[in-house]
Amino acid sequence: MIKKIRGSCILFAMVFLTLFSTTQIFSEDDPELKKNVLASQDAIEQWLSVVDRGQYGESWDIASPRLKFTMPRSEWIRTVENWRKPLGPFVSRELVDARMAKDPPNMPSGEYMVFGYRSTFRNKNDVGELVITAQSPDGVWRVLSYIRK
Repeated sequence: MIKKIRGSCILFAMVFLTLFSTTQIFSEDDPELKKNVLASQDAIEQWLSVVDRGQYGESWDIASPRLKFTMPRSEWIRTVENWRKPLGPFVSRELVDARMAKDPPNMPSGEYMVFGYRSTFRNKNDVGELVITAQSPDGVWRVLSYIRK
């Protein structure tokens, strides 16, 4: 079952990457995009700080309902623990890409953001992290997917 769930997450990320490959890249010139990027990035940073502290169950609790639908809490905890434990404690993270899509095809309508990070951990440098957020109907940005490369 774990392989099936992980495969689904990877497929999900690949679909999002395909959707976002033609979307708008963050630009300081667009005030609405800048506002969405900053709100989404704030949600991601808060969420990642929970993950960085090893509070994987709590990270599931505060994630998007869509993430919760794709993976039960217990599987999420095991999966993220397996990804993160070998890396050792978190050291630093640098944003390397931010993209936005509004109403992408074959997805529920709404706004989505994809953030790519280059991160450093005690046991490994140059770790890629991909975090996708979705804006809920109440306007709150929540993490939809987290992939460590």
